[in-house]
Amino acid sequence: EPGWVPLDVVLRGATHERRKTQQSYPRAFNTTLHIGDVTGDGYSDLLIADHPRIMVVFVGVPGPEIFARQPQQVKVAIPNDEEYTWIVDLNKDGIQDILMHYPFTLRDAHGAQKLPAGTEPNRVRLMIAR
Repeated sequence: EPGWVPLDVVLRGATHERRKTQQSYPRAFNTTLHIGDVTGDGYSDLLIADHPRIMVVFVGVPGPEIFARQPQQVKVAIPNDEEYTWIVDLNKDGIQDILMHYPFTLRDAHGAQKLPAGTEPNRVRLMIAR
């Protein structure tokens, strides 16, 4: 049906190129996952952040594939929970931007600050699409 996304794409399975070489599979849930046109080409893009410092972007493509098979990687510290990442057109240019909020700093069992650095409490990161 028009507008649907195959579950195997969302769960990073099936024909996903990297799955063939992965020793363990990333979690499918409790992962930052957003769909929006962040490239400005009129096609929805799939953004997945299942690593604390990497967001992958599957660019939307015309036709039955929906998304490109090879993602682009963006090195950025990911907030602790999906609810702290938004896709929104901040500068009203018709292209969706990414807004991230880091409400608190992760700490290890001894109280020391954990990586990723740059995620101090109440820090906000804006990623404006061009």
